[in-house]
Amino acid sequence: MAAFDFDGLPAELKLMVFEYVKDRKTLYRMMRVKKDWNTYASDQLWAKPPCRALATVTAVSSGSRCQYYASKILSLSLHRPEPMSRPLRFDSLRSLSFGQGAGPETINHDSFIQSSLRELSFSGEGTFAAESLTLVRQRCPDLRSLRVFHPFSFDPGLFIGLLQNCQHLTSLYLGYNFDSSVIEDFLTYLAGSLSTRLEELTISSSLEHIDTSRISNFLGTAIALRKLILGNLAQEMNTVLSTIHGLDTLRELEIRHRLTFEQVSLLLEEHLHLQLFQRVHKLSLHGDARALSTLLSSRSITTLELDVQYPNESFFSAIGSMTQLMSLDLTFHPAEHLSEECLKRLQPLLNLRRLRMSKVETWDDSDDLLQLPWITDDLFEQFLVSFPLLEQLYLDWDLADQVTEISIAALARSCPALRRTMLMWTHDLKGWHNLKKPSFTNLEFLGLGGIHEFAGRR
Repeated sequence: MAAFDFDGLPAELKLMVFEYVKDRKTLYRMMRVKKDWNTYASDQLWAKPPCRALATVTAVSSGSRCQYYASKILSLSLHRPEPMSRPLRFDSLRSLSFGQGAGPETINHDSFIQSSLRELSFSGEGTFAAESLTLVRQRCPDLRSLRVFHPFSFDPGLFIGLLQNCQHLTSLYLGYNFDSSVIEDFLTYLAGSLSTRLEELTISSSLEHIDTSRISNFLGTAIALRKLILGNLAQEMNTVLSTIHGLDTLRELEIRHRLTFEQVSLLLEEHLHLQLFQRVHKLSLHGDARALSTLLSSRSITTLELDVQYPNESFFSAIGSMTQLMSLDLTFHPAEHLSEECLKRLQPLLNLRRLRMSKVETWDDSDDLLQLPWITDDLFEQFLVSFPLLEQLYLDWDLADQVTEISIAALARSCPALRRTMLMWTHDLKGWHNLKKPSFTNLEFLGLGGIHEFAGRR
């Protein structure tokens, strides 16, 4: 077989090869191989540099050299940035995030907000300022994604004008603390103009005081929407849920409002007991077990995330019937306890690649683990053997003094594809050195809740 001629590749393909190299030390070594490798590796190193690199370069390089490096940067995250000794323009930036301490009073936003931007995020308090909004409106007509986490003290009219001017925006994230009046203006003035091209929409702020007809009208025109995340809704929410059900393009749905059985029953009556959300692939819901059970009939769902109250065997049976599931995330409330029969109902899920079972976080850390006092080594293995394809496992269970290294061996034997696992009980490692080696041939990450001190080998 002839030797592969890397140097004979077109420049575009060479650059693509270098893009697969993520380790910065490897890239530094590749820079020393030859001149053109130096160029490609340098481009990759500077495509997404650490924030501190900017201050270092401006301190030791000439103005033209600093600008040369600044023009290479494609993605930048500014979190408590150090001041730069020279003014620069980042005219190739495609992705930019203003984090904590990166407000316009600290750094010059004019240098960073350029026409090349496609993704923009304001995650630090005070970063979403009027002058920044004006710059985005004037310079970024091709912006595709906008994320705003802390919208304190900004001009609502300027914000609406910015969104109207971004004719290519397809992804919008509105974080917590947006005023209800701003959300209402957003839903009213941008229905039809923005909604028809949005593919991803998140509104984390509460929608409890928003007229549900405004939400339904906006969503009803969202003909391209693939991903939707909504915060708390008004109690009269059936029109919103009905509109969501009618979105043909929707594939990911998260509703953070806590659903009740009464609300869901009314919705099912309206739709004559049809399968709801039957085109959704990823579904995330909060509510009581009876309500959630009635929404789990769709066979298109492969990723399921549920924050559930009052789970019972019928709830677990509903999940166990979804044999197409590849990812399951269950969060329970502090007073909940799981029985052996509940876990048995999950055994048909042979296609699972990811499983997480945990409790809602509380102020008392000791209460954050699920109590399963009936678990033994044998029962633990009987549960795991149902998931031979599992790659990620997160169990926030309190099993200290109930299971031994026998359970660890059973996990390695039952789930040979496991790459990441967190087992959050306290482990006694005295017997672990007797385990078959290597126990987990594909493991990349292991997290343990705690370790008993012992004098043996580690």
